[in-house]
Amino acid sequence: LICIDIEDGYRQKRAAIRVGNAQHHLELARWCMRHDLFGPAAVELADATIADPDNPLIGVMRYRLKMAMAPPSPSADGETPPPGPSNAELDRLVRNLPHKAVEYFTQSVQPVLMNNCMGSGCHGPFTETPMRLFRVSQDKSPSRRMTQRNLHSLLQFIDRENPAESPLVKACSGPHGDQQKSVFAEGQEEQQRRIVIWALLLAHQPAADQPATVSRPPQAPGDAAAQADPSQTEDPFDPEVFNRRHAPPADADIRD
Repeated sequence: LICIDIEDGYRQKRAAIRVGNAQHHLELARWCMRHDLFGPAAVELADATIADPDNPLIGVMRYRLKMAMAPPSPSADGETPPPGPSNAELDRLVRNLPHKAVEYFTQSVQPVLMNNCMGSGCHGPFTETPMRLFRVSQDKSPSRRMTQRNLHSLLQFIDRENPAESPLVKACSGPHGDQQKSVFAEGQEEQQRRIVIWALLLAHQPAADQPATVSRPPQAPGDAAAQADPSQTEDPFDPEVFNRRHAPPADADIRD
């Protein structure tokens, strides 16, 4: 697509869609919001409403457009957000996590949160909810510290012993804020699946404030023999056993 400017790009995209197709209008509205074309986004949402007034995605995108157009508001008393962990604590947290989990969060999970959870207006840095996220600008890459702080916030809602029951995973399928419906609309199953995969990548890892390794006392010969006894019951929290039981399918691609 060759265009003079972003407005010209919108006009060309508009000319290429089938007017009256709700899905086409919604996709173009999403593109407009991503490029801060709020007026054209409102036009596309209006056309989508005419084409399919019962489409559940329309209400979600209207709310996101409203939040995107609203100026950033400080807290009522003008204070900055509550202080979080220090830079040293954030660095230690990242060192104690699997590299693949950190990479997957940065590339696949954080973008989903910015487009869905932040769009709902529930989890900004000034909100009173336990999970607070820092918004990442759409026109530039997030800073390392901002990503670390969002990672720290999300880890509080991951159950590493039972990732499928993590509060974050369960929240993805239930009502979100005061909207009384899931933050993920129909057709966004892949985005929700990324949250589940990330939780599995973190399963049974040492917490950030614990040492990465723990020395064990010497074992008596009898203990070693007992461990080698194949009749012993499998430990369900052994990483190998856990991964065999709960890991995502082999064909699950965790790349963004």
